[in-house]
Amino acid sequence: MNALTRREAIQLTAAAIAGSLTLARPSRAGPSSIAGDDDPSIRRTSVDLPSGIRLHYAEMGEAEKPIIVCLHGYTDSWHSYRPVMPLLAQTHRVIAVDLRGHGDSSTPSGDFTFDAFATDVVALLMHLGIDRAAFIGHSMGSFVARRIAADHPDRVERLILVGAARTVDNSEVRGLRGEVHALGESIPREFVEGFQTGTLFDRRLVPEWFFNACVEASGRVQPRVWREAIDAMFNDQQALSDVNLTCPTLVIGGERDAVFSAQEQRALAQAISGSKLLLYRHCGHSPNWEQPLRFAEDVQTFLARGATIAEPMFKS
Repeated sequence: MNALTRREAIQLTAAAIAGSLTLARPSRAGPSSIAGDDDPSIRRTSVDLPSGIRLHYAEMGEAEKPIIVCLHGYTDSWHSYRPVMPLLAQTHRVIAVDLRGHGDSSTPSGDFTFDAFATDVVALLMHLGIDRAAFIGHSMGSFVARRIAADHPDRVERLILVGAARTVDNSEVRGLRGEVHALGESIPREFVEGFQTGTLFDRRLVPEWFFNACVEASGRVQPRVWREAIDAMFNDQQALSDVNLTCPTLVIGGERDAVFSAQEQRALAQAISGSKLLLYRHCGHSPNWEQPLRFAEDVQTFLARGATIAEPMFKS
């Protein structure tokens, strides 16, 4: 199956909702180790930060284990990490954050820059008494994770950048920006569903309960956050170009990513000294959604290694 562009996915989804075609539905079946919609082992908490932002997060794993902080992508939420949280929690305490304006975190009047997101996350770590952690950042969250690593290197042990690129400025993201602004004060569900479908190589491989949870989370994001967050991604050029990172870094991506191409992901890995790159075949923009078992294994292998990083690894 060829990967759909985001625009094609939106058009197909709209047609399916209108009843002109039948969209293939993902199977509800999946690995038993992946958390379902009502997994009681996921603990959810909200914290009021000194800035006035209320930040929500979900966590799994024992408190004494090493910590992984997970940062989601554009209009996503902590739900993005539900397939991998129980797998990673076998070896780590996993904290998946709802960035400001997303999920169940509060929505301020403005400022959805990488710096603002990063400041919130660091404040959350301080509140929780966490000095250092490994960070996983997916898509937009990868830029936030890079900002934290650049500004607070003492807090970042290791960095995993997923579905990432050196800059967001490509034709696909520019097109999405124009479409989001054209929608005005309403983000139709068919647009949200098409947007999420377009990030996947094959939607049928993603459990339906999980896909629907992600669509619902994106659908709750206020239209102004859709607009202001994507504008901020283009305006924050310092955050976009800064790849001078000192921590061991792993870049994980899909060869069929329709948002950031394999070439863009290779360019990011090559720009980060000593980094490793893993490109998954038959995978789109979200390896943590599409291949959670392999993703968790690769992350755990990377985090289990000592402080000395080996030679750069370019692997499919």
